[in-house]
This record gives sequence, structure tokens and C-alpha cells, in this order.
Amino acid sequence: MEAMSIESLVLSTWEEEGFVGKTRVPIGRSDVDVLAIHAGEKKVRIGEAKVREGSQKVYVVDDYSLAFIEKQPEKDFTGWMIDGWSDWLRNLPKLWNENGQPVVPWLLDLTNVSQIEVVFCCNLVVLCDPKHPDKLLAHAASRYLRQNSAFEGWFANGGLIRAEVKPTIAVATDLVSAVFKRIDAGYGRRFANPFKDLFRELHRYLSPELDRLPWDHNRQPKGSHKLPFQRQLRKEVLLGLLKAMEIKHDELREWVSEISTDNKP
Repeated sequence: MEAMSIESLVLSTWEEEGFVGKTRVPIGRSDVDVLAIHAGEKKVRIGEAKVREGSQKVYVVDDYSLAFIEKQPEKDFTGWMIDGWSDWLRNLPKLWNENGQPVVPWLLDLTNVSQIEVVFCCNLVVLCDPKHPDKLLAHAASRYLRQNSAFEGWFANGGLIRAEVKPTIAVATDLVSAVFKRIDAGYGRRFANPFKDLFRELHRYLSPELDRLPWDHNRQPKGSHKLPFQRQLRKEVLLGLLKAMEIKHDELREWVSEISTDNKP
């Protein structure tokens, strides 16, 4: 269930970029965790979600990881994906037959694809230049795709591979940002998506529009403007979220102090 939730979260984020797709798309005896298309931009996006071990485990990708990868035969991101984590890459060339026709009925024909994007989403943190792991994943994806002869012509005709090694927390924050921006642009309806509607409610109370001024017991307005009450509500909600996440006051003060120091000229 944990992985399925992450897969749904990934697809929800992609939908805000105009992609349409599905989770757990069968490919032979295996499946693709997340598969989506953007027909207008001629893009196919393929995602893999790996969430392993305990609820606090975070894997490290750092300069040592990159040096270790360089010592491996393939010299791409499969060197980091130990214990069979890279098996999902075998599905990439199977999404099309050798004539470039899609095996999944709604997938774009390879002749109508200008870019394939591969996203590896995992409970990890990147502590080095993020462009390096992304480049190594793109190299791995290209290597596997070339197992299908249709891709020789596709690459020769300018087909592009883009890849991203993405922490699971970034998937969540990206969706929060996308939902908030969409609402701020004027979208008012519910999304009919549990993740998006959750973030919609967070947006509501972080950017509240009170229907009226608060009254005292005699039904007299307690002020002349809503803004101070709306700001107070925003503060209380944000502090309540931090408390719910067990962020201590001392930590918060320390972080604010660090931010203030970093922003000094």
C-alpha cells in the first residue's frame, strides 16, 4: 500500500503538468509503476517508485556514491540500485514493439514521441550536484531502451531522454506547490483527488477569506478589517502544522535565526 500511495502521488503531480496516465500498467509478467503521456508535447513519462525498509529510512546519494558508480561496469545509475532495484529498467524497451508501435493501447506511437522522461522516485536524499545522478539515470535508461531496435532510428532522428532521481518528499512538495498555484490562478472547484483536495484544504486555511468580521457577544464587530484576523488564523494553522509534525520551538527559532543570517548582505 505504501508504494501504491507514492505512485498515485507521482501521477497526481504529473497531471498538474498536463500529463494523462495510469499507475501499475501491466507489461508481460511485470508492470510499470507510473506511465503517462502528454500528447500535445509528444512526451512519454515513465516512473518507478521504490520505498523500502522502515518509515524513517532515507538512502544517501553523495559524491562517494558517484565514485562507486564509476567503478562499476556500466558506469550508470544501475550501480547505485543494488538488490535488484534496477530490474524495472528492463520494462522500458518492452513498451513498444520493434516497429515502434505501442504495446499499451493508449501509449503514443514512437514516431509521435519526441522525448521520453524517466523518473526514479525513492526514499533518498541527493547530497551532491543533482545533475550528476540525473545524467547517470538517463544513461541507464538509454542503454536499456536501445535493446529495442526501434530506438536506434528514434535516437538518430533526435529523440531525447530526460531523467530525474527524485526524493519522495519532493513529489509531495511539488504537488503542494502545483495545487496552490492552480488555486491562486482562479481554480475554485474540488479536484476529486484525495491528495489534491487535502492540499486544497491546507491552502484554504493558510490563505483564508473570512465570510465576515468576528463579533463579540453583543454581535458587534471586533475590528474594522478582516486582514488581522486572517493573518492570525494563518499563523495558528501553520504553527499547528509544525506542532503536529513535532517541530519544536527551539528548532524553529534556530532555523529562523539561520535564515536571517543567510539573508544578510
